Amino acid sequence: MVGETVYVTAKAVRWVSDDPVPGIVEVQVVDGHGKAWSFIDKAPMFEEGNKLTRTTAYPTEIELACTVVGSNSDGIVVSTARPWGIETIDGVSQFTLAPAQVHGRAAM
Repeated sequence: MVGETVYVTAKAVRWVSDDPVPGIVEVQVVDGHGKAWSFIDKAPMFEEGNKLTRTTAYPTEIELACTVVGSNSDGIVVSTARPWGIETIDGVSQFTLAPAQVHGRAAM
């Protein structure tokens, strides 16, 4: 499972800006301990297609791609640094998630 691309359910919570094109969105992921983490980046970094736009009804669920980097007694450790190179506004890219939060392929 280490190195495998998996998906986690996340929530796009708001459109931040139209500039730069194609626009900036805020996405949140809740880790296995219940802590919410915020990412702010270009909309295509969070999903394939054009689901996230200025006119999208927020909040909306998305599937966020990440890579399994290991596991521990609390769950599965994933990284958002791969495949898309994103990190939270605090500079964090590794999270421990409950096994039920991780999907082998997009569930949506």
